[in-house]
Amino acid sequence: MSRFESPNHLDIRPLEPEDLPQLEAFRQEAWQEPLMTPEEVARRIDKLREVTGREDRKTFIGTLDNEIVGALSYYHDVVDLNKDPELEAAYERLVANPPSLGKTATFGHIFELAVHPDVRGNGYARQLALAGLRTLRGDGITLSKFHIGKHNQGRFATPETLQEFGATTVRSGIRGIGEHSDLRRTLYIGKIDPSIDALERRANAE
Repeated sequence: MSRFESPNHLDIRPLEPEDLPQLEAFRQEAWQEPLMTPEEVARRIDKLREVTGREDRKTFIGTLDNEIVGALSYYHDVVDLNKDPELEAAYERLVANPPSLGKTATFGHIFELAVHPDVRGNGYARQLALAGLRTLRGDGITLSKFHIGKHNQGRFATPETLQEFGATTVRSGIRGIGEHSDLRRTLYIGKIDPSIDALERRANAE
């Protein structure tokens, strides 16, 4: 049973400096095995401590009863496509009439989307994703960039879902070490407008 009294109302707002200790505690609870080993969690939190709160990194938090139960981070990622052939090929599949010169592209790179285990299944990840995508669209960004882990591939990365969200695969990679080295995650890029439309349709259907 959830310890939260109002599980249907998620308050989403930008992260404030005073939220950082609670955000780290939330991540400790949200990132559990088999998603990550304890060592991986510790390394990841150390790394995020360096970038969270930077001007070029933005984070939304979702709270219930004033406790953080969800978070999503993003930034504007300007990429030289000439240096990444796989990303360049995916970009050309996704974008009609891509430029042939000066091949740089700006993506809204979404990362660290997580929801507390006690309240998963309530649509909070979708609400956080919408908040991030709408903000990126307001910034004039039209394309997103994101990873999906192996454990979520069957739910969020089917061919039908990717088509609905206007997304395409860039490449797969391996995250982790030792017994967890088979935890793959796949990089995708997608169009922001179709993604927002798809998430809104799903929200309205509930």
